[in-house]
Amino acid sequence: MKMAELIQKWIDAMCRHSVEDVVCLFHDDAVWEDATAGLKVAGKSEIGSFIFNWYSNIPDMNVKLNRAIIQDETSACVVWTFSGTAEGPLPPNIPATGNFFSVEGNTVFEARDGLFTLAEDYWDGYGIRVQLGVVPDPAKDN
Repeated sequence: MKMAELIQKWIDAMCRHSVEDVVCLFHDDAVWEDATAGLKVAGKSEIGSFIFNWYSNIPDMNVKLNRAIIQDETSACVVWTFSGTAEGPLPPNIPATGNFFSVEGNTVFEARDGLFTLAEDYWDGYGIRVQLGVVPDPAKDN
């Protein structure tokens, strides 16, 4: 599978909240690291649990593809907008607030033989805390 097709299938599966469809896009020995949350999981089972937790705590979670920067068929960076309502706690130590958020982030992907071997997430951890009311909004302090 070509990288562009693999990325689109990932976005579609994430938006359908299909753990199975997300996991099948990864090699058995793949690693998913969420640098912002300080989490690293390896293998399809752990990746599935990781994704399931996000869906469970953000039942209306959506991931919108903003752009994909494809270096070649083995590496790419995807810029996305991640949004939803925090009905449960989010890593790292963000309490459930019931508030809606929308933040931008990116995932760096590596692939082999048409499947992901690595996903590294980087997203706006401060912005999500402000939107969820966990930290004060500096724009309102002025």
